[in-house]
Amino acid sequence: MFPNAAKGVKKIFIAEILALISSVLAIIAIVLGVVGIAATAAESAGGALASFGGAGLFLIIGGIFLIIAFILELVGIINASKDESAFKIALYAVIVCIVISVVSTIFSSTAAVVNICDILYKIAKVVVTVFIIQGIINLATKVNNTEVANKGKNLLYIIACIYILSAIASVVVAIFGGYAASAVAGVIAIAAAVLDVVQYVLFLVLLAKTKKMLA
Repeated sequence: MFPNAAKGVKKIFIAEILALISSVLAIIAIVLGVVGIAATAAESAGGALASFGGAGLFLIIGGIFLIIAFILELVGIINASKDESAFKIALYAVIVCIVISVVSTIFSSTAAVVNICDILYKIAKVVVTVFIIQGIINLATKVNNTEVANKGKNLLYIIACIYILSAIASVVVAIFGGYAASAVAGVIAIAAAVLDVVQYVLFLVLLAKTKKMLA
């Protein structure tokens, strides 16, 4: 019934696998970053250098996976949008992400602009994910598959929790600052990142079931 959506979901599925790998690498980087902060506070220059260096390496590798995932996701959303309008909103949000990234690159020397772009990019990415899931829910409803529809709705709640935790971490650093606040924010960020991995796993399960449903 929905050949374009079936093709698109397959690509999004592969993209999410790569994004999951990137997310795991991000957790490792965050943990190393927290260790680096602790080492700096303890005036251990060697430990701090090793921790921050390792964190940077994992972030670079994760970033490469994320770029590939982004391209596959974009192609998948374009395909799926031909059969379900919710994917079109996700597509618009992806375009916004691209524009924000370009602006951030152009004004990379201006910290305030980069920070604002970072916040806007995260919001746009949440919109992308939410409307991919909403598109899946809509397709599941059209073919009377309540299991897939309910899994999609539950996943939306988890995404909301992750977004709230990430926001709390940002607020803690912005208000208090310093090593203590950074360490607390780091712990919160780790919790959010772990939930992020849970989200990716559940998202992959949802996409796998959607692939089977559309087939």
